[in-house]
Amino acid sequence: MSHRELTRKRTNVYRRATHLCQDEVVSFLIAHRGHSSKAPENTMAAFESAVDAGFTWIETDADMLEDGTVVLVHDASFRRTGRTSARVSTSTSEDLPGIDVGRWFSARYANSRVPTLANLVDLMDQTGLSANVELKLSDPTPERIDDYIDTLIRGLKRLDSESLRNRVIISSFNHRLLAALHLAAPQLRLGCLFERSRFAPLKRHSVWRNAAWATGAEFIHPHHRELTRKIVTLIRAEGFGVNTWTVNNP
Repeated sequence: MSHRELTRKRTNVYRRATHLCQDEVVSFLIAHRGHSSKAPENTMAAFESAVDAGFTWIETDADMLEDGTVVLVHDASFRRTGRTSARVSTSTSEDLPGIDVGRWFSARYANSRVPTLANLVDLMDQTGLSANVELKLSDPTPERIDDYIDTLIRGLKRLDSESLRNRVIISSFNHRLLAALHLAAPQLRLGCLFERSRFAPLKRHSVWRNAAWATGAEFIHPHHRELTRKIVTLIRAEGFGVNTWTVNNP
């Protein structure tokens, strides 16, 4: 195995979602940024590879272009995956054909393009795939936040109401953004993400509890190293689901 192949294997990242159902532990895997060990992250190739590998859920990141198009990209610029310094917030749909987000991964995926939320919803309709969409709005001015929330909701509402409720989770480290989304679309299931050391699960006035109540979240998304069975049981006892990030070796 080459060094590059070994590196990819080690970064074969998934999110592991754990729920306690009565006395049982039920676990499932969410392909992080798609099947990102086999195809470039946050591309249609990665999402399709996840489907082919048998995943029923993928995780992806949603930002918005200057023209209001919601695109699936993790960083605030295309520098790392697209080899261009262009920022997401100042780019438009007309720029996307010139941004190759696959060549960095391998020549096989050269000419892969930045997918839109509409592309993902089409794939979900065609395959039954479910998605955890993480809100990653760059340069979040009040105007961009309003446009982002409106466009995100319109895009997701192309799914039927049952799918929208059962096959979509919206998560974010930006809890104010989650709260704004909840006000606009209370039918969506939300998950509060927490950085390591910010979770504080056993404190009387825990950050996770306050954030969940303030945002209307149904799920808590802490780092997996901060979870124990006792903590999962505690969170579940208060009526929340638990989805944890990012488990490399499930």
